[in-house]
Amino acid sequence: MKNHRCTLTYTLASSFSYIRTFTLGMGLMVISLTSHAQLLGQDIISMDQLDLFTLPIELPQAVPQVDLANQAKAILETGEEALIEEIPDANTLINDVEELTIIGKNQKSVLTEVNVQFGWQALKQEWLLLLSAQQVMQLKLLPITVIEENHLAELQMLTVRIHVAQQYDNLAALTKLLAPVGAKVIERHHVYAIQGSDDKAESMNSQPEVNIQQPASAHFDLLLKEQSLKKQPLKIGIIDTAIDHQHSGFNHASITTKRFVDSNLIEPKAHATAVLGRIIGQGKTVTPLLTNANIYAASVFYQKDAYSQSAPTLALLQALEWMLENNIKVINMSLAGPPNALLEQALQRVREKGVAVVAAAGNAGPASRPLFPAAYASVIAVSAVDKNQRIYRWANRGKHIDFVAEGVNVATLRAGNKEGIESGTSMAAPIISAAMAILMQTKDLEQSLTSLGGMTVDLGESGRDVIYGDGFLSKKSVLE
Repeated sequence: MKNHRCTLTYTLASSFSYIRTFTLGMGLMVISLTSHAQLLGQDIISMDQLDLFTLPIELPQAVPQVDLANQAKAILETGEEALIEEIPDANTLINDVEELTIIGKNQKSVLTEVNVQFGWQALKQEWLLLLSAQQVMQLKLLPITVIEENHLAELQMLTVRIHVAQQYDNLAALTKLLAPVGAKVIERHHVYAIQGSDDKAESMNSQPEVNIQQPASAHFDLLLKEQSLKKQPLKIGIIDTAIDHQHSGFNHASITTKRFVDSNLIEPKAHATAVLGRIIGQGKTVTPLLTNANIYAASVFYQKDAYSQSAPTLALLQALEWMLENNIKVINMSLAGPPNALLEQALQRVREKGVAVVAAAGNAGPASRPLFPAAYASVIAVSAVDKNQRIYRWANRGKHIDFVAEGVNVATLRAGNKEGIESGTSMAAPIISAAMAILMQTKDLEQSLTSLGGMTVDLGESGRDVIYGDGFLSKKSVLE
C-alpha cells in the first residue's frame, strides 16, 4: 500500500462544493463531490435552528470497471504531506482568494478573515506578539494600533493583539518595523475550525478491513469505574462553541461557562453540545460516560457563515488561562487549524503543569497536512474509527496520532433539545478525555498516559502507526 502514490487536486465547482480527483498508482481516476465545509474538516451543524443532520448524504459513485476494494485502499492511502513533521510557516497571505466579512448581531461588519497557506485563515491585518511589559511601552511608539493586551499569569505570557497598515501586513516588513522592540514571537491572528461532520452515511463496505478485532465499544463502563473512586467529582474542560444550556440532556449536569469572543458576534451552540453530549449527555439514545463530572466550558467560536465557525487564537489562549486558573486537569479541544507559535508555547506550558490537552486530529482527509493543536507534541491527538474499528474516511493521519476511539455514526445531543447521529474526530476525542479524567484522579499525566496505552487494542500495523497511533481504547478497566 505504501508503494502507491495518491495525489489530490481540489477545484472550485460551486460556492459550496469541490471536485475531488484521486489519481491512483494504476493510472485510475476517481472523482467525487464534497462540500466546502467537509473538505476543510469543518462542522456542518451550522445554524442552530437548522436540522442539517437530516439532509441526504450522497456517497461517491463507483467508477465502472474498477476493483472497489483496491479503489478504496488507494483512496485511503496516507498522503506524503500527512507525514510531514516540520511545522510550516502560516503567515503568508493568499491574495487570490476572496476575503470573508463576519457580520455581527447588529448586522454590521465585526471582523474580516483572510486566507493564508494550505487553506488556513487569519484575521485581516491582525497580529499577535509575545512581549515583556517594557517592550509593550516601546511598541506604543510605533505606527501600529494596539487592540488589546493580555497578561496570562498561569501561562507566563504577555500577549498583545495589534492591527497594522497594509504596508506592514507581512512577516518581513513587520519584523523590520518591530526590530527596536525585539518581540519574542510574531504571528498572524489565526483562526481555527471545529472538527465535526454530519456524514452519517458511512458505508461499512466503503473502507477496507484492516486487522479488524471483535467489536469493542469505545463507551467502556466508565460509570462503573467512576463509582468505585472515592474522590472529588471529576473536572473536565472543553474549549469549543457555546452550549445549549436548555437541553434536557444536561439537566443533571454541573456546567460552568465563560465566553471569550466579542459579545457582538453570534455564538454557535451545536458543536459543543454534541461534544459534551458524548461525555455527560443523557437521553433516549445517549448514555453518559461520566455522571459526576464538573464541566468548565469555554466558548471561543463565532458563526462565520451558515456552514462554518471560527475561533481566534487569542480566545484559545485566554480559555487555556481560565482552565489553569480553575485547576482543570483534562482539557478537550475538538478544533483544528494552522500552527501558531503563541498557541504552541501556551500548550507546552499547560503540559509542563501536568495538564492533559486532548485534541481532535482533524477531518481533512488522509492526504492532509497535520493540523494543530493536535500535531503539537504537548497534545494528545485523537482520530476516529467506526464500531468495527475501521478508520473514519476523512480522519487526518500522521506520526502525531496518539489514540483512536469510536467517532463514526455515534449518538449524541443536538442543539434544540434534540438527539442525533454524528461522525468525526471531534466525537472520538471526548472518549479519551473522559478516560484521562478518571485516570488522573489517582495518577499524574505521564502515568495516566502509560496506563491508557496499556488499555488500548493495537490496530493496523504492529505497534504505533500513522493511522491508529498507539491503538483503540478498549473495554479494559481504567483502574487496572
